[in-house]
Amino acid sequence: MNAPHIQRPWVKQRKAGHASRSHDPYYQTREWKVLRRIQLSAEPLCTGPDSYCLGSGRVTPATVADHIIPRNQGGADTLSNLQSLCASCHNKKSAKEKA
Repeated sequence: MNAPHIQRPWVKQRKAGHASRSHDPYYQTREWKVLRRIQLSAEPLCTGPDSYCLGSGRVTPATVADHIIPRNQGGADTLSNLQSLCASCHNKKSAKEKA
Protein backbone atom coordinates (compact mmCIF):
# COMPACT_ATOMS: atom_id res chain seq x y z
CA MET A 1 0.00 0.00 0.00
CA ASN A 2 1.34 3.42 -0.94
CA ALA A 3 1.77 6.06 1.74
CA PRO A 4 -0.59 9.02 1.36
CA HIS A 5 0.95 12.14 -0.17
CA ILE A 6 0.91 15.01 2.31
CA GLN A 7 0.10 18.37 0.77
CA ARG A 8 2.07 21.27 2.19
CA PRO A 9 0.33 24.55 1.35
CA TRP A 10 3.61 26.49 1.51
CA VAL A 11 5.27 24.30 -1.13
CA LYS A 12 4.65 25.25 -4.73
CA GLN A 13 3.72 22.21 -6.79
CA ARG A 14 5.41 21.87 -10.17
CA LYS A 15 3.35 21.02 -13.21
CA ALA A 16 3.92 17.55 -14.64
CA GLY A 17 6.86 17.59 -17.01
CA HIS A 18 8.01 21.01 -15.80
CA ALA A 19 11.80 21.17 -15.79
CA SER A 20 13.67 21.53 -12.55
CA ARG A 21 16.04 24.46 -12.13
CA SER A 22 18.86 22.06 -11.33
CA HIS A 23 20.87 20.68 -14.22
CA ASP A 24 21.93 17.65 -12.17
CA PRO A 25 19.77 14.70 -13.25
CA TYR A 26 20.23 13.15 -9.79
CA TYR A 27 17.53 15.46 -8.44
CA GLN A 28 14.98 13.76 -10.68
CA THR A 29 15.73 10.26 -9.36
CA ARG A 30 13.54 8.26 -7.02
CA GLU A 31 16.48 7.97 -4.60
CA TRP A 32 16.72 11.77 -4.20
CA LYS A 33 12.95 12.22 -3.92
CA VAL A 34 12.81 9.63 -1.11
CA LEU A 35 15.79 11.20 0.74
CA ARG A 36 14.24 14.66 0.36
CA ARG A 37 10.89 13.47 1.69
CA ILE A 38 12.51 11.74 4.68
CA GLN A 39 14.62 14.82 5.50
CA LEU A 40 11.73 17.29 5.31
CA SER A 41 9.49 14.97 7.33
CA ALA A 42 12.13 14.53 10.04
CA GLU A 43 12.94 18.27 10.18
CA PRO A 44 9.94 20.22 8.84
CA LEU A 45 11.26 23.61 10.02
CA CYS A 46 14.19 25.68 8.76
CA THR A 47 16.71 24.70 11.44
CA GLY A 48 19.88 23.56 9.68
CA PRO A 49 23.34 24.78 10.69
CA ASP A 50 23.16 27.29 7.81
CA SER A 51 19.70 28.58 8.79
CA TYR A 52 19.41 32.34 9.13
CA CYS A 53 15.87 31.79 10.48
CA LEU A 54 17.16 29.80 13.44
CA GLY A 55 19.67 32.51 14.31
CA SER A 56 17.02 35.24 14.23
CA GLY A 57 14.39 33.26 16.15
CA ARG A 58 11.95 32.88 13.23
CA VAL A 59 9.88 29.72 12.82
CA THR A 60 9.74 28.98 9.09
CA PRO A 61 8.62 25.83 7.28
CA ALA A 62 11.48 24.10 5.43
CA THR A 63 10.94 23.56 1.71
CA VAL A 64 14.46 22.55 0.62
CA ALA A 65 16.54 19.51 1.56
CA ASP A 66 20.01 21.01 1.18
CA HIS A 67 23.37 19.26 1.01
CA ILE A 68 25.54 20.64 3.82
CA ILE A 69 28.63 19.77 1.78
CA PRO A 70 27.51 20.32 -1.84
CA ARG A 71 27.50 17.38 -4.24
CA ASN A 72 29.87 19.22 -6.59
CA GLN A 73 32.39 19.41 -3.72
CA GLY A 74 32.18 15.70 -2.92
CA GLY A 75 29.25 15.83 -0.49
CA ALA A 76 27.47 12.53 0.10
CA ASP A 77 23.83 11.79 -0.68
CA THR A 78 23.06 10.77 2.90
CA LEU A 79 20.75 12.08 5.59
CA SER A 80 23.78 13.06 7.67
CA ASN A 81 24.77 15.48 4.89
CA LEU A 82 21.32 17.04 4.52
CA GLN A 83 19.71 19.96 6.32
CA SER A 84 16.20 21.38 6.05
CA LEU A 85 16.08 25.01 4.95
CA CYS A 86 13.47 27.47 3.75
CA ALA A 87 13.97 28.81 0.21
CA SER A 88 15.31 32.13 1.49
CA CYS A 89 18.01 30.53 3.67
CA HIS A 90 18.90 28.10 0.88
CA ASN A 91 19.34 30.98 -1.58
CA LYS A 92 21.56 32.87 0.89
CA LYS A 93 23.68 29.77 1.52
CA SER A 94 24.02 29.05 -2.21
CA ALA A 95 25.03 32.67 -2.93
CA LYS A 96 27.65 32.49 -0.17
CA GLU A 97 29.05 29.24 -1.62
CA LYS A 98 29.33 30.76 -5.11
CA ALA A 99 31.11 33.88 -3.84
